[in-house]
Amino acid sequence: MRVEVFYKLHPPSVFGLPGDDYTVIPGGEAGIKDVVGPTIDTLTGSVVGLGTLSQYRRFDERLSLRLEREGVGVQLVDNYVTLTLDIDGRSLDLEKCESLIESLCLWLTHFASTPVFAEPLQAVIPETQQVLPLRTTCTAMKYRWYHVPTIEGSVREWSSCNLQEHLMAALRYYRLGLLLAETGSSHFDSFQAQLMVEAISNYWKAVSAIVGDPSVDRDYQRRYRQYGIDEAFFKGEIEWLREDMRNQSGVAHYRLGRPDSARLLEDCSRAGRIAKTVIAAAIRYDMTGTSR
Repeated sequence: MRVEVFYKLHPPSVFGLPGDDYTVIPGGEAGIKDVVGPTIDTLTGSVVGLGTLSQYRRFDERLSLRLEREGVGVQLVDNYVTLTLDIDGRSLDLEKCESLIESLCLWLTHFASTPVFAEPLQAVIPETQQVLPLRTTCTAMKYRWYHVPTIEGSVREWSSCNLQEHLMAALRYYRLGLLLAETGSSHFDSFQAQLMVEAISNYWKAVSAIVGDPSVDRDYQRRYRQYGIDEAFFKGEIEWLREDMRNQSGVAHYRLGRPDSARLLEDCSRAGRIAKTVIAAAIRYDMTGTSR
C-alpha cells in the first residue's frame, strides 16, 4: 500500500517566497547585487524612506522536482515536500521519513547558508484517503513560576554583591544555557538534542568559571571547597557534568548517530541545577567572604 507524507520547509524565503521577516532577494548571476536599506531619521529613529524591496520568485521560477532516494519518491514544489513510499499494512516507518527529511534539511542548510527545518503536515493513504498520525509538537501551555519576595531579595543582594569577573562569566554562560534549553524544548527532532547538548556545554562553562577546569586550573581538585561545596556534590554532580556529559555526550567532541533526546532532556535539567547551585555558592561567597 502506498502512502504520501507531506512536509513544509522553513524558512520560505530560501525558496523565494514570502512568509518571514526578511527582505527576500534573488541571488546568483542574475540576482540583485546591491542591497539598500531603508532611510532612517537619525534624530527620531523613524523610517522615512524604503530601500530595496522583496523580489519573490515568479511562478515559472518555482522549484519543482521529482526524484527518488532510498526507494522513496521525493517531490518538491516550492517549500512543500511529498514523500511517497510503500508500507506493509497500515504501519508507517516514521523513522525512515524523519531521517530522509532531516538529511534534506541539513543538505539545504549548507547550500542556502540558512538553517532549514521541516514542519510535518500529514500522511495520507491515497487509495483510502485515510490520514495517518505523524510526530509533531503541540504546545499546550507555556508557564513560568514567579515569587516576588525572591526577586526583591535578589535585587537587594545584587546592589551589594562584589560581582567578580568569574561570577559574571558564569552568569552569562548560565543564561545562554537556559535560553538554549528553552528553545530546544519546543522541538522534537535531532535539533532538540543539539540544542540540549549546547545548553549542557554552557552549564559546564558556568560551573568551570567558578570551580575551574582541570585542563587549565591546577587547583581544580580543591577550589570548590572555598565556596562551601561539599565533596559529595563535587564528585557526584560536578564531576558527572564534566566527565559523563562533557566528554561522553557530544558536548566537547563530535558524536555520530541520532542522540536520545528524552535522555538529554533529563541530563540538561540536571546540568542546569548543578550550575545554579554552584553559582549560588559563588554569590554567597562573594557577598560574605565565607563559604557558609
